[in-house]
Amino acid sequence: MIYYKLLIFESLNRKSIFMPMSSTFEKELEFVQLLCNPEYLRWLYNEGYFAEDGFIHYLHYLLYFREQKYAKFLVYPQCIPILELLIRDGISEELSEDSFYVKLSETEFQMWKSRVL
Repeated sequence: MIYYKLLIFESLNRKSIFMPMSSTFEKELEFVQLLCNPEYLRWLYNEGYFAEDGFIHYLHYLLYFREQKYAKFLVYPQCIPILELLIRDGISEELSEDSFYVKLSETEFQMWKSRVL
């Protein structure tokens, strides 16, 4: 599989200030969890990524994180329902509305607020 250009920090012609990720799995793990960030989703939408078939196929590929043997590595397991939402037909229309990001932000906040440590 060809990995999507957003997956690696080097695609931005910069080095990451974080500890380098050594495996494809770690890169995919990082990316799928970034989908919990409403502002990142807004950026992806505004940059036109949701209009690219390759990006949508990549999101479908990431569904392997639903399997327990991979899901156990997720720090933010709420990324899975968000990922499933992002591959629905017609999601681009929803992503064009500010209300989508507001609702997602509020939901994320409530999950964080009620999180049991």
